[in-house]
Amino acid sequence: YASDGVLTSEATSAPFAIEPKPPSALIRTPQEGAVIPPDTPLLLKGYAYDLEDGMLSGESMEWISDRDGWLGEGDELMVGSLSPGWHVITLAATDSDGMEASASVNIFVGYRVYLPVILKS
Repeated sequence: YASDGVLTSEATSAPFAIEPKPPSALIRTPQEGAVIPPDTPLLLKGYAYDLEDGMLSGESMEWISDRDGWLGEGDELMVGSLSPGWHVITLAATDSDGMEASASVNIFVGYRVYLPVILKS
């Protein structure tokens, strides 16, 4: 109902629902392709935001390695050491509606090896 003092108007709208949106997730560190020396602690930092819930943290953010499994929770996590080899590190974020998002990076735990290249002339 609206009125300007002289004219009045009224409108009726049917009920509608807005579908919930999933959160977004981003890994800040480590960077894609990072090489981590063996037995070195690794700091995982991530960010997750949901339009309805705002910033996510704590149990709503989980870190997982495809090689070593579940690593822990939170927007920052210090991992003692990872097993040698390639890892896909995934940050999974879940909002209060149960909707999920994830981000992943590939890292290598080990030493960089530089091999000489011999060219024949």
